[in-house]
Amino acid sequence: MNVVRFFWRSLALAVLVSLSPLSPLSTALAQDPTQSEIAEARALFMAGQAAVDSGRWADAVDSFSRAYDLSGVAAALYNLGFAYRALGRHVEARDAFDGLLEDHPRFDRQKRREARRYRDESAGRVGQVTLSGLDENRRYLLRFDGQAVADDGTRPLVVEGDPGAHTLTVRTPGFVPFVWEEELRDGQQITVDVEMDEIQVAVVGGGGAVGGGAGAGSGLGGGTEQPEVDEGGFPWWGWVIIGAVVVGGGLAAYFIINGEMQLQGESDRVYDL
Repeated sequence: MNVVRFFWRSLALAVLVSLSPLSPLSTALAQDPTQSEIAEARALFMAGQAAVDSGRWADAVDSFSRAYDLSGVAAALYNLGFAYRALGRHVEARDAFDGLLEDHPRFDRQKRREARRYRDESAGRVGQVTLSGLDENRRYLLRFDGQAVADDGTRPLVVEGDPGAHTLTVRTPGFVPFVWEEELRDGQQITVDVEMDEIQVAVVGGGGAVGGGAGAGSGLGGGTEQPEVDEGGFPWWGWVIIGAVVVGGGLAAYFIINGEMQLQGESDRVYDL
């Protein structure tokens, strides 16, 4: 058996909380769960423990998370935080233990001390990327490893990540997307200066001039030259526009015809909108 896997399995068997001693006072739901929800949560809890026993930590996360959503039982949240920690997902582990400590003050005192220690260990491994240069009057679309990050207007904006390689993209209308790719070390804090170039769009002026942005300095100057035309007297850019319409219409028709296709991460057709 892999040494690391054996270590985590042995540690988990020692620290995971059993469901048997729990009381209704250990739940954090707005209303008491139904009997069917309790039964389902118990089955999920046991499935999570079985997943830990066999080293299937991702399955354990899924089971404990669903068990907690159904029951609000503190033990499920404790075990969820531990499973996140075993996977190296320290941001989520820290947040799970924070939720346990805040929402379950009557949880077992010894387990609360352990949860605080695990929480601090995971928090110490979370890296931070501080984004400077963002306009406070704009809102940006950010994705960190493909996951959306909310831009709440805070400047500078801080994005958290686990140790490892990451990709961050920043988008805003009218500007070329900014892409940052780098590896974060345990607890590393870095500052990234976000510099975004404005997209230059060619426009046709009243005198037939073509230019970028405001129309100055590029394209056909002074209106003395005319756009190139084909033998039939039709401007070349007219064919470009017609072609775009035809292609666009075909693409729209494709999605209508193939509407049942779900563009998921596993699909061959993933579009970055």
